[in-house]
Amino acid sequence: KNTKKDILVFISGSNWQNGDKSDWKETADYFCQKGYLVACVNVRLAPNWSFPIQIEDLRLAIGFIKKQAGLLGFAPHRLTVAGVASGAYLALLLAVLTPNEYLGRSDELIDTITQPKAVIAISPIISLQPGMQSSQIDELTTSLLNFDPSKELDSFIKDGSPNVRAKDFKCPVLFIHHKNNTAIPLTSLQTFQKELLGFQVPVKLITGNEKYTDINASTNQLEVETLKAMESFLLEFLV
Repeated sequence: KNTKKDILVFISGSNWQNGDKSDWKETADYFCQKGYLVACVNVRLAPNWSFPIQIEDLRLAIGFIKKQAGLLGFAPHRLTVAGVASGAYLALLLAVLTPNEYLGRSDELIDTITQPKAVIAISPIISLQPGMQSSQIDELTTSLLNFDPSKELDSFIKDGSPNVRAKDFKCPVLFIHHKNNTAIPLTSLQTFQKELLGFQVPVKLITGNEKYTDINASTNQLEVETLKAMESFLLEFLV
């Protein structure tokens, strides 16, 4: 059982336009019972809000959460972020953003040190680049996030794509992929995992046949096997 009062931050979002922090309630309850502190955060959704406003929201939320460390009794540097699909994308992107990074910066961001201690990415969208995921994901990413990869600056697309920034990861990563999920090809995660390992990043990839197969589904459908895998990862790497 965790006795160090580590904090987990669960990020809303599934396909950029759906998802609410309340979706994490059952998962949050599970980890609270295991001794963790939990925060669930919302980000603004497409199509009303375009990227990179979502990562701005997340960095502001992390800054606010860290300010509560003294009150709640947790170490702000022992913070883990987790998400599903687009929420998992944001978790992965957060891990590579250094304090001076332009992505996610805003006038309101006072504490710019927002990188987590660890990342849990469930069926993650891993890139803004077309062709890395299914055509369904590519369509969502290009139209709902209101940019055209063929016209945007190449540097912006690369900077916003966790899969091409493996060298920038400094924290352990857990990928969870459900075999029936065709929107996120398993091969893309395997390639990403290999690249991370090449840069000495501790990374695990777990696959299974759990019911969670739809990027539009609620995180309340996470099964016990998935929760235990997440817990095992935290106990191993939050040292």
